[in-house]
Amino acid sequence: MEQEQMNTSGDFEWNAMQPQTPQNQHAAEKRHARNSFLKGLFLGIFLSVCVALLGISIYYLNEGRIQQSLKEKEHAQTAEEVVANERIQNKMQKIAKLIDEYYYEAVDAEDVEDYLYRGLLAGTGDLYSGYYSEKELKQVAEDASGSYSGIGVTMQYDAERQMVKIVKVNEKGPAKEAGVEAGDYIYKVEGEIVQLENADTTDLVSKIRGEEGTKVKITLLRGEEAKEKEVEVERRTLEVETVTSQMLEDNIGYIQITEFEGLTSQQFDTALQGLEDGGAKALVLDLRGNPGGQVDSVTQIADAFLPEGVVTYMEDKYGNRRDYTCSGDDTWDKPLVVLMNGNSASASEILAGAVRDYKVGTLMGTKSYGKGIVQQTIDLGDGTAIKLTFAKYFTPKGENIHKKGIEPDIEVPYEEPAEGEEYKIEKDNQVLAAVENLKKQLAAR
Repeated sequence: MEQEQMNTSGDFEWNAMQPQTPQNQHAAEKRHARNSFLKGLFLGIFLSVCVALLGISIYYLNEGRIQQSLKEKEHAQTAEEVVANERIQNKMQKIAKLIDEYYYEAVDAEDVEDYLYRGLLAGTGDLYSGYYSEKELKQVAEDASGSYSGIGVTMQYDAERQMVKIVKVNEKGPAKEAGVEAGDYIYKVEGEIVQLENADTTDLVSKIRGEEGTKVKITLLRGEEAKEKEVEVERRTLEVETVTSQMLEDNIGYIQITEFEGLTSQQFDTALQGLEDGGAKALVLDLRGNPGGQVDSVTQIADAFLPEGVVTYMEDKYGNRRDYTCSGDDTWDKPLVVLMNGNSASASEILAGAVRDYKVGTLMGTKSYGKGIVQQTIDLGDGTAIKLTFAKYFTPKGENIHKKGIEPDIEVPYEEPAEGEEYKIEKDNQVLAAVENLKKQLAAR
């Protein structure tokens, strides 16, 4: 959630569940509580062994092969029962002893413990659930503050390559000055290869961020041939700018939203009002490359376009439903085109799906990513937290688009600029197609 953020295919969280910043005193107590490597390793391996059993249990539950509810289960093991299993404890103790005696290098007990908690979440098989250490949780709090010290890029996890792709470069940031481009993949940071098995980019972000004025070396893979390019970027304190706008030809307004964060709706309102004051007759809303963000933020923005009603609703595995609605008081009544692509995910798809279902605009571009699940961050009370997928979300008409995406009303594949040619919105074929479509709509009125 940032530029250098966990926009990780766009996961978005309930604002009410945002974790608290850990207290220094508590962090110190926690460090003193860690006794020996063997003790930490024992606990960790124990949890790690539980992962497979827990993952299998969740899989069968989700597939409907365990028919009774959690409260009614009499024979199926719960996670707590797995943890209490004496056989597993004995095996863990044996493995821990072998590692302690024979592993050829020293092992950081704190790192081992953290990664074992990550393994427990990985056992769900969910790319978007994860564990936050104290350091990572502080990073989450920094994201929410609206400013950070980093290089100015927006990143997204590519599950197929198990790599992180840069989907946007801040025009005013140091990454842009160093030659980083949208579409680059991050291969190494400070010479260390980066390869992730899930969508949690928190650890990577913490390596890229740092104190203002310090530098970070990043090796990128660029283009179809994946040519290596090494850059050295000086970190800088940056404000998170999620909305940009301008007036295009024939008084057609253009707003790009790169993510949905705490300040996004305020930035959007300012941009939209500026375009209206300038005489905008129609609007291009660009959600291409937007990996998602907070549901409250996208709901507030949707209020500008939709009539009174449901923007999206969520359901957990127990059937509990929560509606997110808009008042319809500030409905945009002029022609609207929403641009999207394969990197438009999560909260972007909530907005695109609502625009489609209410028929208040035209979707153009290519099919969206297809993330129809929701995460919440839960504070564990010791300076750490977990991010857990807890529900599916649905469009106003009841469609869950997870792993399916949203098809555009008008498909317009993107044409990359010629090699060496700088991107200009005036030559962006998808933007030009949107403008032409809006001109036709205006002429037909």
